[in-house]
Amino acid sequence: QIMLDARMTAIVRLDDLSVSLLGQEATVAQAAGPTPAPGIGDPYRFLRQDVNQLLSTNDVATSSINCPAYISVYEQLGRHQQNRSEEVQTLARQVSDAGQFIYTRCQAESPNAPLAFINEGQGYIDWEATLRFVLAQIRQDETS
Repeated sequence: QIMLDARMTAIVRLDDLSVSLLGQEATVAQAAGPTPAPGIGDPYRFLRQDVNQLLSTNDVATSSINCPAYISVYEQLGRHQQNRSEEVQTLARQVSDAGQFIYTRCQAESPNAPLAFINEGQGYIDWEATLRFVLAQIRQDETS
């Protein structure tokens, strides 16, 4: 609300305002450009982080998964379906599909502790291979 004089006030909406810089401020602003924000335009940054976190739950020496950490990250994978990039959505579905059996077993058998997948065989191997493939695909997409 702006008071025009002692008797009159007016309401001004922010959408109706336009701001222009004049003189030295305009010259400085034009020369400086926007402040860079590394990574902010990277559509893969959150998916990459989630995939790396899922892989970090894997103890290769014992073929076991840290189920509490895995469950926490896995349950967030759905957020990638809101990403503007169809490629991110597709890769996130691959990660989710590949890890569904680990999530299901962790939920059912060991939600609060690590769970060995030593007898799981091909499913466990395929899960890890899929996640590594997704990371390689992200790296490839970033360089093309």
